[in-house]
Amino acid sequence: MNISFVIIQWGNIDNLLKLIKSIEIQFPEPEIIVVNNGPNKINYSCFDNIGGTYPSAVNIGVRKSKKKWIMLLSPAVELLENFKNYLEQYFKKYNNINIFAPKIIDRNFNIKPSLRRNYSIRNHLLRKWKIPISSYPKEDKYVEQPMSAALIVKRKFLIKFPFDERFRLYFSDVDWCRKTIKNNEKILYCTDLKVFHEFGATTKKLGFKRRIIHFKDYLKYLKKIYLKS
Repeated sequence: MNISFVIIQWGNIDNLLKLIKSIEIQFPEPEIIVVNNGPNKINYSCFDNIGGTYPSAVNIGVRKSKKKWIMLLSPAVELLENFKNYLEQYFKKYNNINIFAPKIIDRNFNIKPSLRRNYSIRNHLLRKWKIPISSYPKEDKYVEQPMSAALIVKRKFLIKFPFDERFRLYFSDVDWCRKTIKNNEKILYCTDLKVFHEFGATTKKLGFKRRIIHFKDYLKYLKKIYLKS
């Protein structure tokens, strides 16, 4: 299949190996690109981005890839059984779509939160930004802001619209999705295309520092959309 798997790695070797195994089971001789964004060397063929940002690691992986499609992945993700078969079906059925967002679930097949509405301070304050799981689509539907922990995008689109490297970790996917909407692109939420994701398995290693990074990235996002910086 004409797809590259770009994994942004940050020090979680066990999860990384599980993810790679889940890919290799279904995709013969896959193009797997690991961008090491953490403090340690890893025993796997990869590109180092030590001390770099999450969006810079995404952009490195995209430039190194050679396939038509790219699947952006957190190392805390695993592909579920029959993922490849469903992906082939989506590619055939929706051949005019550039971005697919898989359904993210836990080990018990319960939906995990991954969808948001287009960001505004009003939506944030009224708790309407993050969509409650009870309102998640039961059929394939266009959405505004899925998480980038598992996202399938045409490479040429990511080349044309790269992630903004001014962000360190958070809000870069929010910003990127906003950019796609401004350019009249559609993001399809795929209810049959499922991945497991262990939330926080990577970022929790940052400890309290995670909150500081989140706050700084949030301020950068507000500055960008409201001050047009």
